[in-house]
Amino acid sequence: MIGRNFYLLSLVVLALAAPSFAQTTVCVPQFVDGTSGSIRWQTTLILMNQEQTQAQVQLQFRDNTGAPLQQLRMTRAHGQGPVQGVDTNGHFSPDPIRARSMVALQSTGEGGLQAGYVMVQSQQRIQVQTRLQITDQSGNLLAEVGVTPGPQFRSGSFYAGTSQGALVGMALANPSTDQTVTCTVEIVAEDGTLLGTTDVTLGPHSQIARFLFELFPQLLTDEGVFVRIICPDPVCALVLNLHGFEMFQIPVFVVSE
Repeated sequence: MIGRNFYLLSLVVLALAAPSFAQTTVCVPQFVDGTSGSIRWQTTLILMNQEQTQAQVQLQFRDNTGAPLQQLRMTRAHGQGPVQGVDTNGHFSPDPIRARSMVALQSTGEGGLQAGYVMVQSQQRIQVQTRLQITDQSGNLLAEVGVTPGPQFRSGSFYAGTSQGALVGMALANPSTDQTVTCTVEIVAEDGTLLGTTDVTLGPHSQIARFLFELFPQLLTDEGVFVRIICPDPVCALVLNLHGFEMFQIPVFVVSE
């Protein structure tokens, strides 16, 4: 009897000591909202619940320094719900997503321009997509791009072509709560020749967004290169090709998670 009671007590202690974790943790590397000059940015988060039970989701918004984004308001896309602000910790918990349903949450684009990244967590398995939109002051759509966030990785690569004036932008986010990570970014010619290397340091919860030419000023126009990102701890990344107001996502191929 003593042995059985000890066994049951051990199970209770282990259950209480076990850390809670989210069934889904998605890092959205780039979030932009607000107005700069005559341009207004808005970001839409599309959360899909394909399970048979409802999903409670929590969003955490941070700027590039890791500080919470506090001056941010979200609403259901297409004006289907009330406007709600994030709390002082940058947290936002929308109503539970019904079983086999979805919700699209859009930033209002009010106030000054602010940017950063989003962590999406849920005890249920969900899928996440985002959409970045640029409009003028009259609300006319100038550009938009749909984004599917990739997994966190320690080593990843992508192909970047900068022909006809195209720009390649890369956002890197460090989701760690306490670890600073220094990533090595390399550009490699199509024949495998190493053309350049630079280090990017990200503090806990911080993010950086740069054009490729800012990291590598020696990069020539109309030059196609491979970019490798090598980090000691997991990061998440978004890469966009921009040509004027035309944008599309460049997938990052994960070499090592």
